[in-house]
Amino acid sequence: KCLIEVMTEQEARKIYHQGEEAVVAKFMEFDARLKRLETKLNINSKNSSKPPSSDNKLTISKKNKNNKHKQNNKGGQKEREGKNLRMVDNPDKIVKLKPTVCSYCHQDISESKSIEYAKRQLFGTPSVKIKVKEYHHLVKCPHCNSINKADFPDDVKAPTVYGKNIKSFVSYLNTYHMLPYERITQLVQDMFEHKISTGTILIC
Repeated sequence: KCLIEVMTEQEARKIYHQGEEAVVAKFMEFDARLKRLETKLNINSKNSSKPPSSDNKLTISKKNKNNKHKQNNKGGQKEREGKNLRMVDNPDKIVKLKPTVCSYCHQDISESKSIEYAKRQLFGTPSVKIKVKEYHHLVKCPHCNSINKADFPDDVKAPTVYGKNIKSFVSYLNTYHMLPYERITQLVQDMFEHKISTGTILIC
């Protein structure tokens, strides 16, 4: 037999049509019932005379887990190896931020030298873009006007080809990370602003 009374939709609508006072009264009744249930659930063998066998295992387990987390201090733990981002001694670029007017006497200090300074470092990656290298191999002899042809590099066997770096990168994405061709095409376009065909990926 079910010991919990479940309100039907018809009963809920009936209370609603009885007006605001009826709705508030029913809400207060539910709130009091909820508090009684919460109090009952929080009673266990540690805070009452109830035997341990009557404890709610799920509630006790959850409390123990929460207490374990509370015992740890905030921030990095002693056993944890710190891996904070540290400043480097030789940054690739230094940008000098100089005020032009003194904030106290309002005199021009645009040409003044800094006596001391505070510094912050921004870590990032440079913009990557496909570079195109063009080879010319025709030379006209100034003595007899003959046309001389030098050999193209071994890896340039067609009017347009991809170099070994991008081939290796695409092959790495496909074989090691097992990305599908469409995802590789989109990734290359997002990173290098260059669209590569799925056919090219297949032969890399």
